[in-house]
Amino acid sequence: MTLGLIILALAPIVAVIWYIYHKDKYEHEPWSFLFLAFLLGVACAAVAPLISNNLHWLPDAYSGRQMEIFLSAFVLAALVEETCKFICLRYIIYYRNPFNEPIDGIVYAVMIGMGFASLENLYFVLDGGVQTAIIRMFTAIPAHANFGIVMGYYTGKAKYIPKKNIEYSLKALLIPIFLHGIYNYLLLQDNYPYLGIGAILGLAVSFHYTKKMIKEQQDASPFKK
Repeated sequence: MTLGLIILALAPIVAVIWYIYHKDKYEHEPWSFLFLAFLLGVACAAVAPLISNNLHWLPDAYSGRQMEIFLSAFVLAALVEETCKFICLRYIIYYRNPFNEPIDGIVYAVMIGMGFASLENLYFVLDGGVQTAIIRMFTAIPAHANFGIVMGYYTGKAKYIPKKNIEYSLKALLIPIFLHGIYNYLLLQDNYPYLGIGAILGLAVSFHYTKKMIKEQQDASPFKK
């Protein structure tokens, strides 16, 4: 049963990796470097909870259930997790030779996101079972992929539009934090349970925009003939 849960936890991650790898149509990235990005994501998933645990005093410092949920969603989860991913992408991957076209930002950001999601998903699925695996297959895993696409899109633009490097670098960090925070808050808040549906609908709508981001960066490739 444990092996089955492990397979179920990792299957959607493999699917996302396969999908994003084949969206890099004109010059595939070396698997060794993709694996490095994936491992960086796993490392982020190990480090982020340690940071969040040291910040647990923050929600407790405020009275009111909704403020606690807001700080947990935006700070303990979104800010910490997306910042860890961004640091790996922007300060480790960004300057390496294989990052040589705009869409590479998306490819490597998603690989980091899937590395993160793999460890996180194993933790939740091995604890929660098949039902948790199926729910997260259609929620948390696509969410991490979408946050990665947005982060990678703006990181690619930052690298190849130097005059807007700071602007796009900030967007690469802040927009995923915002999207992640909103997503978590809508799911965690308990005053209006139906708002959780908004998180799922927002995730579905975001696919439309992330597909456009991928297409734009494909078209911007210097290797396109």
